[in-house]
Amino acid sequence: MSGMTLQEWLISTQTGNTILELEKKWINQIVTMWFGSYLLHIGEIGAGQFWENSRISRHALITSNIIKQTDICATFDELPFASESVDCVILPHVLETVSEPLNVLKEIERILIADGHLIVLGFNPYSASGVWRMAGAWRTMQSTPRFYSQRQLQLWLLDLGFEIVGNYHGFCRPPIDNSTWFQKLQWMEKLSFISSIYGLAIQKRRLIIPTPLLRRERKPRWANVPEPTVLRHDNDPTR
Repeated sequence: MSGMTLQEWLISTQTGNTILELEKKWINQIVTMWFGSYLLHIGEIGAGQFWENSRISRHALITSNIIKQTDICATFDELPFASESVDCVILPHVLETVSEPLNVLKEIERILIADGHLIVLGFNPYSASGVWRMAGAWRTMQSTPRFYSQRQLQLWLLDLGFEIVGNYHGFCRPPIDNSTWFQKLQWMEKLSFISSIYGLAIQKRRLIIPTPLLRRERKPRWANVPEPTVLRHDNDPTR
């Protein structure tokens, strides 16, 4: 793990490969239900693997550093897209590596259409991987990732007008490199409450502003009463 980025660790280790395969399987099941014109994958992790089953017609990979698969190079909190122009965004383990995760979520909220979708992948701090990180096992990476709990992420999303429509939890073993122990600890996968990774399927809700009803002027009940008729008599001396 020494000197690796999070992307390199996920690709080059047995634990990382297992995590990527679990996430890929879940995301490819989710994206088959969504339609649209534009899908963005933000970050290098899982580049080109998470939209294989997507029914959205156009895909683009956005990275902060140019790699082979990069379509657009940009900073994640200033995306070069018009407001409400993107149907779906995939955000795999990006919030752990940026300095201002809330700004990234605000920018995604800006570019998503009403009823558009967002997929977020994250590491659970209250898991074996979280304990591993606190013990210092991840400090040798180029940039130590910061883990955010699912509850914290949900609070941010609700404040931005998003709604959680699906979730996933997986990989409960500690992130060890020893193949023998990796296999022996497979029984831990039944302990879903300590899963190391989580995924959230999110929808941007359409803002509906109610139109106030104009209050009609009501006439008093006596307004429609006919005027009194004056009866005239022939014998009336006053005529």
